[in-house]
Amino acid sequence: MTTFDRWELAARQALVDRGIGYREATPMIEEARAHHADSGQDPWEALGSPDDFASGVADAYPVELSRRDTQGKTPRDHMRDGLFVAAFLGLPVAVFGGVVVGSWTLPVTVAGLTGSVLAALAAVSTQVPGAVRAAGRPRLAPWTFAIFAVLVIAAATAFTGLPRTRVGELPVLALLAVSLGAMWLLTREPSGRRSDVDQLADDGRIGGKLGVPDGGDRLSGNAGDQLLGGAGDGGAGDRSLEGASEQGVEGAGDQFLEGADDQRLEGAGRQGFGAEGAEAWFSRLRALLVGRFDVPPRRADELVEQARAHVAASGARPRDEFGSPAGYARELAEAEPARQGPWWRGDTAELVISVVITGWIVVISVDAAVNGQWWLAALGVLCLLGIGPQAWRRVRK
Repeated sequence: MTTFDRWELAARQALVDRGIGYREATPMIEEARAHHADSGQDPWEALGSPDDFASGVADAYPVELSRRDTQGKTPRDHMRDGLFVAAFLGLPVAVFGGVVVGSWTLPVTVAGLTGSVLAALAAVSTQVPGAVRAAGRPRLAPWTFAIFAVLVIAAATAFTGLPRTRVGELPVLALLAVSLGAMWLLTREPSGRRSDVDQLADDGRIGGKLGVPDGGDRLSGNAGDQLLGGAGDGGAGDRSLEGASEQGVEGAGDQFLEGADDQRLEGAGRQGFGAEGAEAWFSRLRALLVGRFDVPPRRADELVEQARAHVAASGARPRDEFGSPAGYARELAEAEPARQGPWWRGDTAELVISVVITGWIVVISVDAAVNGQWWLAALGVLCLLGIGPQAWRRVRK
């Protein structure tokens, strides 16, 4: 591994921490590689530290980051994760189902087909709370777990209560091919889709922003110093995104607002942004602070009130003063030292899930051993060896 490779690994990790994925970061990394090759210097000297580089990228990439939550995902990304899980489940079903029936084809019954479809939908629904929260609907997100519960109950009812009449056969290889194909489609970059990063590269704006210039300064400072007002220059509500808006945050951010509330907010903006439109803007700001960027609710209320007071004092419209709600919410959240994610991403929830899954595997494995299904018992033991130590560490904490 070369020196640049080590720098790249650290830089990519720092970019992921800031919500910029592998594909989005690649154009920036390639430009950094070219600059490093031309300079002949150590990458840390030519490009700065990986953390500074990632901060520079984030500063040049505000529109996309304003769409992503603290996990670096958009609502669409969360749903794609759910679809990927559903597609992945087809692999063990094909392999172990074929072993159980001792054939290259699986019998398709009314109960099995209906239950499998409902189980796949249940797998997808596990990502709905995260998607709803990333869309800026934190109050609605916990209630979406009811979708998962209903689908699980429906799947169990279908497997046990519907007729087991055979309606056809499914080739094992066909199921494997469909599952692998779906997983590939869900992880590939959509063709013909250009990202904001590509546009920045074409516009020649990357060099100045990332510290990979054509003979200019290297990126060595804190990107936070480039933000208007700075986190320490006064109240967060007194800072505006005027400079960021000049980079297209305001116009591009409008394009990416999700949901019917955002459409109403846009309509209010075109009609002059009266009191109703301004209130919708502030409501959206709070929802994004809490849901997408994990700002504690009480702190989010304080930030919104600061912004509201600033607008009242200046007489300006919220969008004119601060830009889009998504862009400004990200600006405020970056200056906050404390974040509060949803309860289902907390340590207690992870502990409960680990214990439940481990216990379920133990029951399945023991039952399989009693019934002489040694291959299933062995599979259960392998699963326990993989997740058991982690579950035990969580219990000890």
